[in-house]
Amino acid sequence: MMLLMTSPQGTTGSKLKKIAWDLAFWGLLIFALYRQVPLWWKSNAQEGKSIDAFYAKDLGGERVTLPENGKKTVFVLWATWCGPCHAQLAQFKKAVEDGSLPPDRIVALSVGEAIETVRAYREKEALPFRVLADPEGISSSRFSFSVTPTIVFVDQQAKISTFLQGLSPLAVTRAKGFLD
Repeated sequence: MMLLMTSPQGTTGSKLKKIAWDLAFWGLLIFALYRQVPLWWKSNAQEGKSIDAFYAKDLGGERVTLPENGKKTVFVLWATWCGPCHAQLAQFKKAVEDGSLPPDRIVALSVGEAIETVRAYREKEALPFRVLADPEGISSSRFSFSVTPTIVFVDQQAKISTFLQGLSPLAVTRAKGFLD
């Protein structure tokens, strides 16, 4: 032990520092994989499943039946209190505003929140696509998700084509490909 501390070149301290950084990196990587793998597994298990019809409410309180048969739709499942959801919605807003995504094919579905809360958020952020509320949380069981934001691509036959949980930097790019 004494030999390690009294190295004439002074390199032992830098070696120890490198080992500490390596351990921190690998520990963080293993922790991230430990947290993400179940989400990836669950996402893959959802793809190809049919979605039974359910209802949500528009911001006027009227019932809306989802998914709409015969139309490809991108659902953004979110909550007003969710910071990553704000970032994901901002990505979709920008894509709709610049014309790369059609606003009538994007549905932002707030889960478990009052219509008034969702309406206030939509007005504040001026979201250019359809925003609905699911105050009872019915969509949680239909889509079987546990993380917001969750992005779900539903095809014309009401089957899940893609299921992304958590903030996804590629969600808009993938949505463009899906809706083309």
